[in-house]
Amino acid sequence: MAINPSTKHQTHLSYETQGCLELKPRSESMKLYYYAGRRGFAEKIRVLLAETGIKYEDVPLEDAEIEKMTKDGKLNFGLLPALEHDGKIIEQSASIMEYIAEFADKQNLGQAGNKYCGENNERAIIRSFAQAVTNFQMESKIHLGKEQVPANFDSEILPKWFKAFQDILDRNDDNDVHTDEYMYGRHLTFADISMFEAVNAVAEMFGLNKVRPYPKLKEIHDKIASRARIDHFLSTRVPGRF
Repeated sequence: MAINPSTKHQTHLSYETQGCLELKPRSESMKLYYYAGRRGFAEKIRVLLAETGIKYEDVPLEDAEIEKMTKDGKLNFGLLPALEHDGKIIEQSASIMEYIAEFADKQNLGQAGNKYCGENNERAIIRSFAQAVTNFQMESKIHLGKEQVPANFDSEILPKWFKAFQDILDRNDDNDVHTDEYMYGRHLTFADISMFEAVNAVAEMFGLNKVRPYPKLKEIHDKIASRARIDHFLSTRVPGRF
């Protein structure tokens, strides 16, 4: 189902695939508030929601609505994205990602026993990697679109961060062709999804040539992009909108 940031209150049904054909709807429901007309930091949250199969509602907000929610005490900082679920609102994109990952793990939504938060003793490091991705997005402004990217993006920002991500993936590689390689541990985590979405935004804006000098980074990008639910999400969203 395509995401159209200009359309209010879209509900995204979630499904659990049984084999290749049978689809079962899930009942969990979340509301994702985001800046109307912009993907922004909300996009990595959508990718994780798509991967986990969690049902959610896209709620775009204009400035006046954000101001009202802040005055009413629903938003603490007047910033989006924000996630409403189970009577509470979670703010800050990295925290939202971790919240969804923890919820998915408690519901055993990971395929083949995958844990989106990783193992308990891995979580602090996974959290730090997810926050690092947010730092990359803040410095590069990639979440705001091509026009907002700084002049030193190609010469300084992208090489610094993509090399760091590449080095992380190299260190976690056990050289076993039978195991999947992620940022940390043996699970696809919310940090991997965060990194994927940031790299995917670069590839969508500037082409995969920006990623090819970093083979491990391109490998994990392509692997995550090919996952069934994420592939469906990417192929049906509104292209070129940030």
